[in-house]
Amino acid sequence: MMLINQFPLDEYYNNNMYTLLYLDELLNEYIKTNKIAFTKEAFLETLGINPSSYRRSRAKEQKIGKSYCKILLNLFKINELVFENKLKYEQLFNDVYNQFYYKTGDLNELESRIISFINDNTILNPLFNIILYIVRFQKHGNPTLLLESNKFIYEYLNKFNDNFYISTFRDLKLLIDINYLKDTNELIKYNNILESSNKKGLLYYIFASKARLSKRYDLSIIYAKKSIEFLMKDFNFYRLCHINIQLCSSLEALNMYEEALEIAKSQYISLSTSKLFENDILPMRAHYLTCLLGLKRYNEIVDYFCNESIHNYKTFIYYLLATYKLDKNKYQEALEYNKNKINYETSQFDYHIEEIINFLSNNKKNYNIIKNSSLNEGLINVICSDY
Repeated sequence: MMLINQFPLDEYYNNNMYTLLYLDELLNEYIKTNKIAFTKEAFLETLGINPSSYRRSRAKEQKIGKSYCKILLNLFKINELVFENKLKYEQLFNDVYNQFYYKTGDLNELESRIISFINDNTILNPLFNIILYIVRFQKHGNPTLLLESNKFIYEYLNKFNDNFYISTFRDLKLLIDINYLKDTNELIKYNNILESSNKKGLLYYIFASKARLSKRYDLSIIYAKKSIEFLMKDFNFYRLCHINIQLCSSLEALNMYEEALEIAKSQYISLSTSKLFENDILPMRAHYLTCLLGLKRYNEIVDYFCNESIHNYKTFIYYLLATYKLDKNKYQEALEYNKNKINYETSQFDYHIEEIINFLSNNKKNYNIIKNSSLNEGLINVICSDY
């Protein structure tokens, strides 16, 4: 893991331009909220600020900008940045990013630190809100609820001029912005940002996920492969495992079973040798068996199941489907014979197997049974196309 400071705050501490970019939004809100009768320019003049000079100071560092900052900081009761806090602020940004990117550590503890720094009430609040969202993104179990409950952060961040966010924070903000894209095709317009970013592994990873969830599997495959390149350079094995799972899903959706099988088999074998990735073994095994089913290599599925030391209902589903294809008259016999040998929770086993049996037992196949089931997407596609 790289331990260099990836989020230096020097520009925010040393350039009044960023302070004015932040304060300008507060100024606009102040004028709107207080229903000030005259223009923004006229209001600035009442504060002793020259409007033309003010505009130049927001676009490029000017000496006069420092005095404008003091006037507006006092008006809005925003605290000046304290140099003694700079190091701990930077440490927080790095801690959040590294733990999020490498999927390590306890982000719950970091959330309380972020909120305490937000309470410092400085111009860095938008930046702290970016990492607050990221912390919640990492620990939230329901993405839909996350988007709804934290949309106010997204809206708050986008009130500020894009130039307020220097490149490192712009990249993190982009992770939030793409969650609210209504049209996945708009992802393409961010390609220039992706290419210039120094956080390509993470950005391509999130873009791949967004495209896959929107069923743009072709786009997801492109982003996933680009992400893998950078994740390997960063030795980020956790996200590498997860992006391979996503990649297999997208490849299966496009019936590209040969390529998906190669990835699934390789990763399944490598993960089986380490206890660190136990949670990733099961989904990769499912992709491995799904690809075999999609390639009609039914005997290999039967052999795999029979060679398992401990059977479980998930692999048994694939075994049942393979047996049905090899000998339709024996699949029920296989079910009855093996049912007592499976390590399963009865209700869960019965629920999934019932879905399969109800589907296979009817001469006129009701594909809605499978499409509306809780089976994984790749398996649903194979069943609906081959059975």
